[in-house]
Amino acid sequence: MKKIKRILSSLLVAVMLIGVTPISGFDLSVKSSAMDLSSYKVGDLIEFGSYPQSKVTDSNLIAKIESAGARISWIDYNYYAGTGLWNDGNMKPVENMMLYKDIAYNGNKYRAVKINQYRPCLTGRVISSDNTRQDESGYYTGNTYYFKYEPLTWRVLDPSEGYVMCNQIIDSQAYQNFNYENGGECYNSKDCTAYASDWVTSSLRRWLNDDFYNAAFNAEEKAQIGISHLENKSVNSDSRIYDSDDTYDKIFLISFYDAINSAYGFRSSEEYTDTARQMKSTDYAQCQGSPAQNSSDVRFSKYNGNSGWRMRSPQGSLRATDVDVEGCSNYCFGVYVTDLGIVPAFKFNPKSTIIHSHTLNHITVPSSCTVNGMEYDICSECGETFNEKTLPLAAHTWGEWTVVKEATTTAEGQEKRTCSVCNKVETRTIEKLKALIDEKTGVEIIYNNEYDSGTHIKVEEKFDGDSFQLVNSVYGEVKTSIFDIATYKNGTKVQPNGEITVKIPLPAGYSKKVFVCYVDSVNGKVTKIPCEVKGGYVIFNTNHFSEYAIVEQSAGVNSVSISDVTLNYKKSTTIKPTIKADDGAKYTVEYSSSNTKVATVDNNGKVYGAKKGSATITCTVTDSNGNVATDTCKVTVGYSFGQWLIVIVLFGWIWY
Repeated sequence: MKKIKRILSSLLVAVMLIGVTPISGFDLSVKSSAMDLSSYKVGDLIEFGSYPQSKVTDSNLIAKIESAGARISWIDYNYYAGTGLWNDGNMKPVENMMLYKDIAYNGNKYRAVKINQYRPCLTGRVISSDNTRQDESGYYTGNTYYFKYEPLTWRVLDPSEGYVMCNQIIDSQAYQNFNYENGGECYNSKDCTAYASDWVTSSLRRWLNDDFYNAAFNAEEKAQIGISHLENKSVNSDSRIYDSDDTYDKIFLISFYDAINSAYGFRSSEEYTDTARQMKSTDYAQCQGSPAQNSSDVRFSKYNGNSGWRMRSPQGSLRATDVDVEGCSNYCFGVYVTDLGIVPAFKFNPKSTIIHSHTLNHITVPSSCTVNGMEYDICSECGETFNEKTLPLAAHTWGEWTVVKEATTTAEGQEKRTCSVCNKVETRTIEKLKALIDEKTGVEIIYNNEYDSGTHIKVEEKFDGDSFQLVNSVYGEVKTSIFDIATYKNGTKVQPNGEITVKIPLPAGYSKKVFVCYVDSVNGKVTKIPCEVKGGYVIFNTNHFSEYAIVEQSAGVNSVSISDVTLNYKKSTTIKPTIKADDGAKYTVEYSSSNTKVATVDNNGKVYGAKKGSATITCTVTDSNGNVATDTCKVTVGYSFGQWLIVIVLFGWIWY
């Protein structure tokens, strides 16, 4: 029969040096020496800290708890959902999916959990009753559930180190909320700087040392928890590239190697069932998504009530190690799975009664943007820590701002940027755009802050003059509309302070195949600028106003394609290009060979096989507008059967 004891915080200085002893034999003045605790052994149970566990079912008690917490604000769990894919990097926290608040009533503490939407069992899945495990345990949307904070039970793994692990599944969390696949590997950000299975940067490590740590332990209890040096090797024995760096953590998950360590009370084979590795979920963990086994199959029903749970060791870039309901520890599930249980572990801060001179090493654990770092000195002999200092959070590592929604003259826009470390998203509003409109021509100038208030627009459409001659001298006789655009303030012509957008109605009778030119008639220059035709407007950007010409392109070539050719040595064939062009388009066709020793080609596309081998033929089509379309084909020259006979039988290679 295992011994369950409540450890008083005043007793913890001595308790965890060797282990745990029955409560009846303690002298609460803490005068015991280390050897007095030798009766505690691997597998003994202790109580330490508290966490929401049992579901409250008494309706009268629920009403009183609800009343006591009426003025307490709800806190968002910030659980993730996505677009349906597990690897597209589009998963993100969903506001108000699930909320909680902690309520004190009548000397006890309770947690209220409101389920507005089901939590997906994979962080990338969409929110749906088909994608959750919560309803399997009797937890449904539109309801609020209450759970009592109760003492956490811990199993002693190593009395001499004060190493303990929780004796039940207390929550359900993803190992990593964010997953992005690139080049066959999975990463925890789109910067691809760390694998999705990396323990160091995992969202679960942050959760354990922040959310869980602060919820489960008071200040006195936190002081008893040591900082553990962890090796985070992967289970990929053939490659060490998936190893995570060593960490210094207060709260963590046991490793795969711990779970097969017989010194800790486990079976040394990961493939066999092990009652020491079998775990059951609390009511609260099931509410969060960790379902209990419920099988009618006689082969598996003996494991009913058990749940799977996570370990911290990586397996490849996508998975981390897990224990199944039978207690086998050779399972590896995706880091994005949210329905696997959490079994925390830690080592008590050793407070040896043996007097010695401390040999101190200074340790710095850097902050991230979500978890505070720390500095402390640790004795290399006894492990006691001194001079602990919490470091402030690091700044977010923001990416570039990207536009999510374009601003218009009638609605604000929005842009966002994402932290490459924690995937936090920050948004900001883009102001509505302003417009200057010339009523006569319909020309619009769309701007933000490039003009002062009180600026107005004046547009004159020209129908003849030097500007037309200048355009025709460059592009030939083309259909052209020219607009002289100017902006004024207080009667003085002004230019925009930056780049703005111009929208000119597409002239009547023009096709959409037009381009825009800036016409500098003073210096005799015509400069073609990028534009698009959209919604009946010719749209372009500029930072200077003068004359702008809309020119309709004459018929031209759109594309050309040619097919690969195989021919015999000293034979010829003609390439037949497929040319897509506007009606009436004028164009020229030219050919060239990459290796004229193998194949030659003339201007009519006739190819001659000059030597056994291969060459590339390029077909270039140029229209009267100067637009060019090209395509290539491979020409393979070989011997016919008769030619091979000449080469092989008649020694014709002398001639061939």
